[in-house]
Amino acid sequence: MFRNGNLILTFNNSVADWSNLSLGLSQDNGKLWSHIEPLKQEKDQQFSYPAIIKPSDGTLFCNYTNTQKNIKFVHFDEKGNIQDG
Repeated sequence: MFRNGNLILTFNNSVADWSNLSLGLSQDNGKLWSHIEPLKQEKDQQFSYPAIIKPSDGTLFCNYTNTQKNIKFVHFDEKGNIQDG
């Protein structure tokens, strides 16, 4: 949860495969979700098991597996500014 009360979610935005890892945002305590943007989107890749970690400074980290062999992460803030890790 962001400091402003918004909720964030990571999910695979495809029913066919796991090649698209996206962010979702809820501003109403989880009743409605909007798609923010893809975190990762690469054909023939698999992004799975995402988890969000929020340190005390309010930024967010999303870690996930890439092809179930490597653990990767992305770092972003409440405004959605994303920086690959």
